[in-house]
Amino acid sequence: MKYRNLVLRGYIGDFFVLVFQAVSIFLFVNNNPNYLYASWVLVLTLVNPIVGFSSMSMDSIIATEKETQKVKSILLFRLRNIFVFLPILIVINLLYDSNASPWFLLLIAYFLKSFEGFAISFRGLYYRDKTISKVNMSKVLGKFGYVLGFGFFLQELESLTITLILILSWNILVFLIYDIYILKNREFIQISNFFKFNNQSFLLKKYSLLGINTFLQLIVISFPQILIEKFLSLEILSFIGIVMLFNSAFDTVYLSSINSLRKSYSELVNDQNRLNSFVKKIIFLFSMYLVLLIIVFTFIGNILFNIYNQYFSFQIEVMSLVLMGSYLFYTANVINFQYFVKREVVQIFQLFFIRALCAVIFSYYLIVEFSEYSFGLVYLSSNLVYLLYSIYRKSLKPTL
Repeated sequence: MKYRNLVLRGYIGDFFVLVFQAVSIFLFVNNNPNYLYASWVLVLTLVNPIVGFSSMSMDSIIATEKETQKVKSILLFRLRNIFVFLPILIVINLLYDSNASPWFLLLIAYFLKSFEGFAISFRGLYYRDKTISKVNMSKVLGKFGYVLGFGFFLQELESLTITLILILSWNILVFLIYDIYILKNREFIQISNFFKFNNQSFLLKKYSLLGINTFLQLIVISFPQILIEKFLSLEILSFIGIVMLFNSAFDTVYLSSINSLRKSYSELVNDQNRLNSFVKKIIFLFSMYLVLLIIVFTFIGNILFNIYNQYFSFQIEVMSLVLMGSYLFYTANVINFQYFVKREVVQIFQLFFIRALCAVIFSYYLIVEFSEYSFGLVYLSSNLVYLLYSIYRKSLKPTL
């Protein structure tokens, strides 16, 4: 019962995050030229893998870490990474030629998404203590900045760059006022130690592969979108951005099921029978949820896309492919989360590398052959390989 309550409380916060996210993108798309939203999608496509590379999935590590001193070291290490990985963005900006991604916009988007990634890592503290209400409030307050930014400031200032600066400022203020001051977490962020590296080299050695793993996860989404921008059109890229908006919104059910149970998972991982029962129940929940989503989009999907000014004859088919791809991905993650708990980062790397490699290979073929359907096919096929390989790896070590 306590596990179920954690999941339900996690859903409440994610529901409000979903609402704010949907409203903010609606305001963006419907009140601005379509190419501007496509430019934002492209900027995220270029920035997100770098942010992922620097994040190292620290929220999962913090949520299952027992020693407070290690948690403090990890958070400080995560904060430094925002600046350490900045040169990678500069190099990518010099190498990637596109009028849709001016360098300053990339820079601001990088700091915004990096700080959001740091805030997500910080919320690992709340998962660690099973205080899901604090997670919910932190998420909701942060996401509300997008509603203000895209709903008001973008219209008044007519500048995406300045709008992003204001959204970044909002997120920093929310973090300082709510997460640090109100919740009294100052002990976990000691800026005076920012330039004191001490013995933190062990973190880089131990968790650098997690950064690569996150990078590989985002490559699956980013790489085909880059090829779509190059070989198809910004219009198709904009459509994919809306598809991924819907998908990320519906992904909150999968994420809440896993995130809210991180601490619980670590309690179950050494009891194989209870763990197997636990995993089966979550996968059954995911299966029922997928069926529901497919039915909903089959009957009212056109209405949902039309709200965002997206009119394509193939939109329901692409959405269905992406929904099935996400189902396969999160089902595999339920199976593989024990590797996070046991810190078996090499196992995680092998799994994510296979998935990313498949996405890259499939992209070169499918985008040329299937054009507008290609992203959905790449996402589905790479996640199918990921799930099959996860099951294969687990069968080799049945005692995990």
